[in-house]
Amino acid sequence: MSPIRIGVVGLSKDGWASTSLVPPLLESDKYVLTALSTSSAQSAEDAASHYSKITKHQVKPFHGTSAHIASDPDVDLVAVSVKVPLHKRVALPVIESGKNIFVEWPLGNGGEEARELAAAANRKNVRTMVGLQGWQNPAIKKVSEIISSGKIGRVLSSSLVSSKKGTLAKRIHFRRKEWCVSRSEPSHMTYVPSSCFTLVLGEFASVTATTATLFPSAKIVDASGNPTGLTAANTGVDQVAFSGTLKSGIVASVHYRAGIASKLGADHFLWVINGEEGSIKMENEIPGGAFLGMHTPSIYLDGELVAAAPDYGLDNVGRAWAEFAKGEEGTYPTFEDAVKLHRLVDAISESARDGRTVTL
Repeated sequence: MSPIRIGVVGLSKDGWASTSLVPPLLESDKYVLTALSTSSAQSAEDAASHYSKITKHQVKPFHGTSAHIASDPDVDLVAVSVKVPLHKRVALPVIESGKNIFVEWPLGNGGEEARELAAAANRKNVRTMVGLQGWQNPAIKKVSEIISSGKIGRVLSSSLVSSKKGTLAKRIHFRRKEWCVSRSEPSHMTYVPSSCFTLVLGEFASVTATTATLFPSAKIVDASGNPTGLTAANTGVDQVAFSGTLKSGIVASVHYRAGIASKLGADHFLWVINGEEGSIKMENEIPGGAFLGMHTPSIYLDGELVAAAPDYGLDNVGRAWAEFAKGEEGTYPTFEDAVKLHRLVDAISESARDGRTVTL
């Protein structure tokens, strides 16, 4: 089978796409990088020259509207890795061209945009994937296997506690100031852990939530992380707690926290799943351990340490690309999965705002 020819919107010589998203593609025989697109002609030329040298073949440069790269006959799949407010504007022309598409998480700038993008993809019958790399975490796969094996019996309840690195609630990089401090809903904190929670245990039927902003202002730091002396109002929530019942009947409680000290031993990630016949515990004490797309927690089955699933020499991003290359046989999050997660986050926001239980 010929490799999938991929074009990447937002690929330059630095940034997330260049450091995490694209390197596994360059090492895979399932993909070939054929094009990229940036905001300006000069940056596109510079990046294309850079990657042409790395791949030892021509990588085409595009800039401006994503319709240009999407209409290239040498592109089968377009990956979108730009700032979240631009996701819809960049993704829609790709979908309308009939090309398969990957969009980094979150899919849209809110649930409404996510639903619009998913509906467009369904109309054009294109394959989709979103950047929830935590789905490929070896620990998540192992826990799913344990539950499916029946070793802990029927799952009755589950609780999850996780935290962002303490500084993320108190200090904001100057280049991310406008985006980070203006978030008024719990989406940024809840996306990735919640996606793995529902992947393993199923969807929520109802939620009752409480949110809070315990750090009303954030210090603006420079590129080196040093305080600039400036501050900004922080309208985003830094505490999200919710409980509810899953569609399977499992009772669940979840607490996402920000601002706690970035020290070992603080239960930066702790997830317990209780069954009739046994229990599973996942934990990671390192700061940032809740980011399951990057870190693999330890697994305990009835108190005994259990090895995670094989990683096949790939990181979570690499495994996600490998799953997408399998086609219908692959396990990866689609735009439809993204809509479900956006719907959960919207329900959490609604419940916290109105002080009531929300049924999904």
